[in-house]
Amino acid sequence: MYNHGRKAEGKLAVLYALLPGRPPATTPTPAAATRTPCVSYRVGLVASRKVGGAVQRNRARRLLREACRLNRHQLKKDVELVFVARRAINGKTQPEVMAEVQRLLRAADVVAS
Repeated sequence: MYNHGRKAEGKLAVLYALLPGRPPATTPTPAAATRTPCVSYRVGLVASRKVGGAVQRNRARRLLREACRLNRHQLKKDVELVFVARRAINGKTQPEVMAEVQRLLRAADVVAS
C-alpha cells in the first residue's frame, strides 16, 4: 500500500489510499478468497504512542473511525484506506476531524464523482 498507493498529509492525520486495479495489500488466502465482501472499502487506523497514552490513542482512532463511517457513501468502490493519527489530533472535536478527513479523501482522489 505504501509503495503503490496515494498519500495525503494533513495536520491531524496522514492518509494512505490504495485504489482498485492496484496490487492487493495482502496476498489472499484460500479462505479469504472465497468470502464475499460485505463492504466496498477497508479502513485501517493507526495511532502510535507518539499520539499519547492509551486514552488519547483510542480517542484518536474513534474520531477517525466515525469520520470514515460518515463519509463511506462518498468513497470509490473497493478502496483501501489507512489513516495514521498525528499528535495534533489530541483535543480536537468531531467536526474538526470530520473536515480534515474530507479534505484528505479529496486530496487522495478516493471520493466518487
